[in-house]
Amino acid sequence: MNNHNVIKSWIRGFPAQNFGSEGITTLSTDGRDLFSYKLKIGYTTEKGNKVVKLYNAKGNNFKSMTTSRHVGMATVQADKTIIPE
Repeated sequence: MNNHNVIKSWIRGFPAQNFGSEGITTLSTDGRDLFSYKLKIGYTTEKGNKVVKLYNAKGNNFKSMTTSRHVGMATVQADKTIIPE
């Protein structure tokens, strides 16, 4: 499954995962939370809103270029973005 479909699955509340070139899961969701590798980059509120944490290259919370790309793709579909604590 590609990254866009993993994010669409998260938005719809279904589990999904993608594998990188070495067979490692790079983007996954259990339907409620969204993970880049093992870092939670998104979650679902009690009201069902999708929230993305801004772990991207433009902020102070940068983790990796791959995570930054995942965050960028997810922000397009999310209801809200926040600065991670």
